[in-house]
Parts: sequence; C-alpha cells; structure tokens
Amino acid sequence: MTGFYYISRLLYNDDYKEIHYQTHLAADQVAIRLEEGINSHLAIVRYLQQEWNNGYINTRSTFTQRVETILGQFGGFQAINYIDSVGIIQWVVPQLENQAALGRDLHDHPSAAETFITVEKTRQSIATPPVTLWQGGVGIATYFPLEKNNQPDGYLNGVFKIEHFINYSLGQILKEKFYVTIRDEANIFYSTLEKTDFEKLIRCDDQIIAVMDREWTLVLAAHPLWFISIDRPKYLIVLIIGFFVAISIGWFTRVLMLRRSELHFNIKMLKESQKNLQSKTDQQDRLLEIARQLTANLELKSVLKQIGVKANDLLQSYSCVIYLVNEEDQILEPVVAVDPEYEKEILATKIEIAGSYSGKALRAKSCLIFNSVKGGGGGYQIPGTRVEENERIVVAPFIVDDEAIGVMCLNRMGKPFNEDDQRLVETFAIYASTVIQNAQTYDHLLQEIKERTDVQNQLKQAQKMEAIGQLAGGVAHDFNNKLGGIMGYAELALYDVENQELVANNLKNIIDRCEKAALLVQQLLAFSRQQVLNPKTINLNKVAFNSVNLLENVIGENIILDVKLEPDLKTIIADLTALDQIILNLCINARDAMPNGGQLTIRTENVELNQDYLNDQIDLFPGDYVSLVISDTGTGIDPDIQARIFDPFFSTKDIDEGTGLGLSMVFGLVKQHKGYIECKSNVGIGTSFSIYFPVGKSDVAAKIKTEGKSLVTNIQGGGETILLVEDDKNLLDIVSTTLSIIGYQVLIAENGHMGLSIYSEKNSLIDLIISDVVMPGMSGMGLYNDIISRNPQQKFLFITGYGPESILVKQSSESGIEILQKPFRKNDLAVKVREILKK
Repeated sequence: MTGFYYISRLLYNDDYKEIHYQTHLAADQVAIRLEEGINSHLAIVRYLQQEWNNGYINTRSTFTQRVETILGQFGGFQAINYIDSVGIIQWVVPQLENQAALGRDLHDHPSAAETFITVEKTRQSIATPPVTLWQGGVGIATYFPLEKNNQPDGYLNGVFKIEHFINYSLGQILKEKFYVTIRDEANIFYSTLEKTDFEKLIRCDDQIIAVMDREWTLVLAAHPLWFISIDRPKYLIVLIIGFFVAISIGWFTRVLMLRRSELHFNIKMLKESQKNLQSKTDQQDRLLEIARQLTANLELKSVLKQIGVKANDLLQSYSCVIYLVNEEDQILEPVVAVDPEYEKEILATKIEIAGSYSGKALRAKSCLIFNSVKGGGGGYQIPGTRVEENERIVVAPFIVDDEAIGVMCLNRMGKPFNEDDQRLVETFAIYASTVIQNAQTYDHLLQEIKERTDVQNQLKQAQKMEAIGQLAGGVAHDFNNKLGGIMGYAELALYDVENQELVANNLKNIIDRCEKAALLVQQLLAFSRQQVLNPKTINLNKVAFNSVNLLENVIGENIILDVKLEPDLKTIIADLTALDQIILNLCINARDAMPNGGQLTIRTENVELNQDYLNDQIDLFPGDYVSLVISDTGTGIDPDIQARIFDPFFSTKDIDEGTGLGLSMVFGLVKQHKGYIECKSNVGIGTSFSIYFPVGKSDVAAKIKTEGKSLVTNIQGGGETILLVEDDKNLLDIVSTTLSIIGYQVLIAENGHMGLSIYSEKNSLIDLIISDVVMPGMSGMGLYNDIISRNPQQKFLFITGYGPESILVKQSSESGIEILQKPFRKNDLAVKVREILKK
C-alpha cells in the first residue's frame, strides 16, 4: 500500500512541477514583453530629444507634427510634452485629452515633484515611480533634458499609461491562468488579487524589470482553479488498486516480485522525466536571455543578423538564412545569411515560395522539420551545393498579426532535428517576430521623418531662391530703366556730334559700358527665371558639337576634351543662346578647377526618370528627358560649400575673377526650361554636373520670343503716328525723340489713363502703341486689354525692364504681343517698329 501511495505522489509531483515550470516560463515572457514595450517607447522619446538638441525641432508646429506621427504609430503614450526651463508644461500632444496638464508647474505635482527636482539638479534622464496623473489614472512620467547651442532648453516629458503595457504583456489567457502582482520598491501598484498573500500558491521567482534608473518586481502565481483541472482520479485509482493489492498481498506476492523490476524501471523513467524537465527549464532560461538581448537594438538589418547568429548557436547548426516575403512576385528574398562558406551565393539567390521547404512552412504558418533531404528542394541552400543524404533542415516562420512575413531556415549535418528542437525553434521564432515587428515599425518611422525633413528642406530652399529671384527681377527692372536713360541720352548726343571724334568716342564708351551692365542684368534675370527666351526645337548634340570648336580655344592645351554624344538623341524645346551660356559657363568652371590639366567630358543621352528617382524632387514629373553631363577631373568642391554653389553672388574665386552669378545663371536658365540640375563632387577627384531637359514639349514653348539685334542700320520711318506711354519721364523723352529722329509722328502719355484718353480721341490716326508694362494706376497690360477690346487689329509693342514671365507669357502666345527688352539701342527700336508696322 505504501508503495502505491509513493507512486501516486510521484505522479502528482510531476504535474505540480509542470505547473511551476509553466508559471516560471509565463513570468519570463511577461517580464520581457513589459520591459521591451516600455524600453522601445523610451527609445522613441530619446530620438525626439536628439532631434531637438540637433536643431530639427524648434517650433510648436514642428514639435506637434513629429509627436502626432509617433502617436499614430505607437500606443501606450498618455502624452508627450515640452516643459520649459522653469518647470511649466507649455506644449502638450495630444492637447484634447490632456487639458488638465497644460500650464501646470511640475514643482506642485503631489507625487512627481521630487523626481522633477532631481532632473533639474542632475540634468540626467529619469523616470518617476508609478504616479497619479493630472489627466487621471496611474502612469509613469519620464524627463529628458533638452539643449540648444549646448545650453539648457527645458525638458521633454514622455507620459506612459502603465495599464496599456501590462495588458499588452499579459493577454487574456495569462490573466485567466495566473494572479499577477507588480511593485516598485516596496509599493504594489498593480495586482489582480485582493489579498497579496502568495505563500499558498505556486509562484515563480521574482522577475526584475528595468525601467530607466528604476526596477519593478513582477510576481506570477498559478490560479487555484488550475489545480482542479489536474486529473486527480488517476491518483485515486492507484490508491484503490493499492488497497486491493494490500488485501490480497499473500495471493499476489509472487506476481509482485515478478513485477518488481518493472516498477524500478518506471521509477527510473520518472527520474529521467524530471531530469529532462530541468533541462527544458534551463534551455528556456537561455532562450529568454537571448530574446532579452535582441530587444536592445532597433535597427532592422542588425536585428536580423543577431537573430541568425543566436539561432545557429541555440540549435548547433552551421547555417541560418532569413528570408522575407515578397508577396507581389511570390518569392522569398534572402536578407541575412549566417553561413561561413556560401553567404554571398545565398544572398544573391531568390527562392520561389511554391515548391520550396521554406514555402511549405510559410503557408502552414508553423515550424517544420525535414530530416531526409534528397536535394533540389530549395529554400535552404544554393542549388548544386551541400546536397547530401544527411542534410537536416528546420524551418520556422515569423508571424506578425497572424501573417507570415518571413522564414528562418537552419541547417546541420548528421544529428536529426527532434520535437524538442522544433518547439525550441518555434518559441524562438515567436520572440524574434515581436522584435522584427518593432524594428520594422521603428525603421518605417525614421524613414517617414527623414522624408518629411527632406521635403521641408527642399521647400525652404525653393522659397529662398524664389525670394531672391523676385529681388533680382525688381532690381533688373529699375536698373534697366536707368540704363535705358543713359544709353538713350548717349545715342542722342552721339547723333548730334558724329563729326566730333573725341566726344563721339567717349559716348561710344558709355554705350559699351551700358551694354556690359545690361549683360549683368540678363544674368540676374536668368537666375530669377525671367529672361526672355526664344524657344525652338533643338537637338542638343548639335549645340554641344558647335561648342567644341570654341572650347578648344578656351580650355587650353593641357586639358583633354572628351565628347560622347548619343546617336539617336531626342529633341528638346529650348533657347539656343541659353544652352550656349549653360555649356560655356560650366566648361569654364571645369577649366578653372584643373589648373594643372585633366579631362573635361561632355556627354548626352536619353534618360527616363521614374517616380522612385523623382520622390526627392518637388518640381519634376516622371517621363522622358535628355541629359547633358559636364564633368571634370579637377579639385572638386568641398562638401561644406556644395549646398551654396547656386546661391547668387557666392563665389570661391578672387573678387576680380568672377561675379558669383555664373552658376546662379545656369540654375535659373535650367529651371526656366522646366529642367533640373544636380551636382556630384568629391574633393581631389572631380565634379560632375547633370542637367535634365524634358523631351518634345514643354511650357518653355510658351515663352515670349524676341528677335536678336539686327545688323541693318539707318532704318527710317514713313511718317506713321505712334502713341508712346511711359511713366519714366527720362525714357519718355528719349524714346519720343529717338522715334522722331527715325521719322515717326509721336504722341506721348505719362501713364496708362492718359494714354487711353489720347487713344479715345485720336484712334484713327494711331498706327502703333508703344507702352511700358509696369506703371502706376493702369498698367500696360490693362491698357492693352482695354484697347484690344475696342479694336482687335490695333498694333502694340511693349517695352519693359521686367522679365515677362508673370505677365506676358500666356498673352504673347495667344495674342501675338511683341516685346522689346530694356535697355535697347536706337537701331533695335527702329528694326522692331518697322517690322511690326509691315505686318
């Protein structure tokens, strides 16, 4: 009877130890998940601290945008706040749910004030113990000191909901099977027991959870109802059998003696089972420690590499390959190969899901063992290598939100994988899946923040360039008017003193200087994208080829010129003079970068820019482009100044060697052609400028066409009547006198309203109207629209110091408006007027 009682107790103790093991395992899982969840959220707050300290967050709107992006990705935050240097909560996100905290002084908080005062004194990041929040409920608050220019700039306050992390870590099943208590130091702040006496329950060892500078203690105890589920009748049956055996001991003594050896064997098996159970416990402890180590890193590629290394070590395998699913192509793409011999070959080989060992495990969403590999299955080796009869494979999928996102393939030779190995790999894959999910989310968040930052920087640069362009346009308008006056008076004087050689020579010098100043204005207008263009269909190869003859005389004999032109280059719509300016300017810069000689390369080709390339560009569209690449082997451009090379008046040359407008002009002309320019340079290696012009059609075709300077001289008028409208009195006097000298009758008006009044009285006599564009009161365009509505056949000529981009481009293409850019010579005016009157 005593022997049977002993056997029943052994069976009961075995079940008792199994419950203790499950309790210990569950406690480890809960502790790791809780610590991992809190620490991953703390890492996000630390990232925001770094963004602030680096100057990327400095306004309320930037702060709100970044934090709202994070709150949309991660649960568990009550709020993320900005606290000023005196302890007042200034910015709260989300504000709607946290009005109670806005404007509060943390020195007055009943339970968090002591921790905040410590932060002020030490300037170290600290977490509070569980506290009652101003918003209501229990949470923990973390404080991260902020800096601006190495000076204190307040604090970043991350407030977490404790219950969110506990519920996430426990899950419904664990809540039903265990009692849970969590305490901070001596204070219990969470418990599912009304009484805290765990002594009579099966409980695990206390689990320590690190939360910044604090430690929490987690205790799990098995629910008493779990014991009721133990199959107690089997123990009673053993006792009953023992009772009858005891009564019949005399009758069955011989039988019992014969069974004695069998009983010893059963006892031995029970002891072996206990030993195996202890081995499993040790193995699980090791597995949990590995999982804890993996949570310390959030960089995806590094996490996957660690998973492969740890898995190899855990299963004593020689190779571990991790594949991620490409659902679109139904293939598995290798991302990590921990293999001493075939790593490169494995990473270069994609595997089809259908028909592979990995695909079977992926579709089954469970860990599978293949101990009899005949070769050719795929999913674990490079075809044709390592296919042997004793190859062993275990494949475990990574499951996230009930979806298989990838697989882990482990190989070893000789010893087959067994069910214990399968369970171990399956458990490890569960932990690894959680770590991979966190790393992917973190990677996605960083990428999204980076993309937003890049777009914001591009917009800032575009706004800066636009503002400078408007300034350049305004300066050009005023400057052109002044130049027009100087040039006009000089020409009138020259007309009267043609026989006085010395004075005439001085006047010619004045005109020459004016033309050079006008060229500077054209560079300003090119930069500000307001230069008047004469667009036409052009083959860029011809432009580049024609430039070679000129460049050979300019770049010098110690520079090798290499021209590579695509034979079937597509045409573009562009201004020929502008293209010459672009090529010549870039080539001269390249020459200056190679004082000791080198190679200058001009290359053209057809390219297609897709959306992947254009994601970083805010003013381009996918499609066909013609590229012009001008590269040199010169000194290169220092990275510190590359961002400023297109800024106007910025130059690294001596003051007498350049104006600082060369690359600015190139930038403006390229943008005026709806193109894009980029620069790549390495110090000591060389520089390459790549320009992309849209193929075939472009808004550039709508630019105003202007004629070049005519070589014809002494063109005289035929006595026609011209109405001249100009608000600048000097120019009004000069142009009217010039027109009179040429041979026209001139009516003058100092503004648009006066011009309209004169036209109303004498419209039948007026053959041509010449008007400035920008005038106070009624503008030139307003005058044009009013007169054309009365007489659509009336001939018009605009003279302007502004570029026509914002006013005349559309009108010129639809209505045939003619434009003459200030400043102009007498002969230019004569040619233009005669040309219009002949139409």
